[in-house]
Amino acid sequence: MSLEVDNLLLESLKEVMDLTPNALGFFDRDYRLLYCNDIMASVLGKPKEQAIGQLQKDLLREAYNHSIGIKIDADNFDTWFDEVEKTQRSVEYNQFETDTNEGQYYNVTRMTLSNGMNVIVGANITELKKIQLTLTQAITDIEQLANTDELTGIYNRRYFIELSEKEIGRAKRYAHPLSLIVIDIDFFKAVNDSYGHHVGDTVLSYFCKQCNEQLRDSDTLCRVGGEEFAILLPHTQVNHAGDIAERIRLCIKACEIPYDDSGSTLSITLSLGVTQYKEGDINISDLLIRGDKALYQAKDSGRDQYVVQL
Repeated sequence: MSLEVDNLLLESLKEVMDLTPNALGFFDRDYRLLYCNDIMASVLGKPKEQAIGQLQKDLLREAYNHSIGIKIDADNFDTWFDEVEKTQRSVEYNQFETDTNEGQYYNVTRMTLSNGMNVIVGANITELKKIQLTLTQAITDIEQLANTDELTGIYNRRYFIELSEKEIGRAKRYAHPLSLIVIDIDFFKAVNDSYGHHVGDTVLSYFCKQCNEQLRDSDTLCRVGGEEFAILLPHTQVNHAGDIAERIRLCIKACEIPYDDSGSTLSITLSLGVTQYKEGDINISDLLIRGDKALYQAKDSGRDQYVVQL
């Protein structure tokens, strides 16, 4: 093949590289950049003319220092680059995803050729990534809707059952205490009958807000029925759960719940049943049975109190 043809092929190859929508760079054995297209230059955070001839490490360090081009999430650049070099020395081919500070995403392929040259190709997957992120968020939103009570915004019975089985599994495996509080709003039907269901809805939402303020981050309040609620308390002995139940009871009893524009208020009380996981319990149904028994004892004893059932 003549020199003229070789040069023609070389020029054609450069033109193809410049026109391709992918980031493309050629490095020598020492990872000094021999040639790149404009897209690769943007990934490296420098104009092509300035990038060519520089070592990969220097290019990446500058991108890291100025937060331009490829996004390098590392506390220490040298430690991060040592791992990059280790991979490049140990394997002739690898693939990974990366993104840039400018919001572009790339699926990167790096390969070492038989002549020692190193080629890095980055396929732009930004649009695909956006679709993936949108789908992921949509799935998260759907799961949130499926697990959340529409009126109060707290978790529903479905999520309560799912979470409780996980917590019981942890309690069995690690011998951690796990307590349960079952709550019923006293005479809630009378609230609906006297004031209307819209006021009843206001009461439920108000109760949930106030109740959550009495709980720790590790505790989970769920609506398991119309005016029935349950709280899972991991790592909590039953005596401490009783203290929390009493704190909730006193808090709610002291509240004056506004329900119209004129400033009218009403008050409610709670009956609560408290129990904890014990050896031999198979699933959450065992705790709920004891919790409900305690709850009914509280109601039978005059309401506005909590009862512990072991």
